Amino acid sequence: MDADRAMKVVVQTARDNVRREIENTMNVVKTGKGTPFANPFTGKTSYSRVSPELKLVVEKLNAAGLGNDVEFLKAFEATISETASSPIFGLFSAFDGEGAFAEEGLSYKIHAKDIANAKSLGELPSGLHDVLFPIEENLLSNE
Repeated sequence: MDADRAMKVVVQTARDNVRREIENTMNVVKTGKGTPFANPFTGKTSYSRVSPELKLVVEKLNAAGLGNDVEFLKAFEATISETASSPIFGLFSAFDGEGAFAEEGLSYKIHAKDIANAKSLGELPSGLHDVLFPIEENLLSNE
């Protein structure tokens, strides 16, 4: 592993987390239930938590007849994607020397270490925010 791959791992982890939140939310919108997962402690199927606020949104969407509107659901999903990824984009931009940290005169560098080999990989290259999008793609799939 090198610093470029380490950067891809950081960005892909963020992408995966954003996608998981989008999928969980859309699953609730479409089914009214949380996303099923295998509970590692019980061995049984459990469901992701559904907030009372999301339950209310789903209730109102269905009451308004939008729960099966394909065009609306696509737009809703795109909105969730934008909302979920914006804070990560802002943080990555700041780490890349733009935005909030730079405005305060601060600079941060992210260093990576290969734990298995106890070897420093050095500083991650800048450009985290440049490769965050598209969220749907996998930076590590070609390796």
